[in-house]
Amino acid sequence: MNEVIFMSNLEQAIIEKIHSFPPEKQRKVLDYAKSLENGENGTKNQTLWEMIEDLAEMVPDEAWNEIPKDASINIDHYLYGHRKKTK
Repeated sequence: MNEVIFMSNLEQAIIEKIHSFPPEKQRKVLDYAKSLENGENGTKNQTLWEMIEDLAEMVPDEAWNEIPKDASINIDHYLYGHRKKTK
């Protein structure tokens, strides 16, 4: 017997969106869905470094390109206007 499957508009929209994602993003969606299913309120146990990596992935390449090459050495200059340090 053939079973008829009915999907809501929301389910269909989710599926269509996921199909457009590359495999690594599809994996993240699956991980997120599993965490919701497990009652973890959509958060997974991540290390601080993993959280930083996830946030860094959200920053567009153009923004990374605007960071000065000496930012790590002269952070006080860029944040507070102190004199620049030499290497």
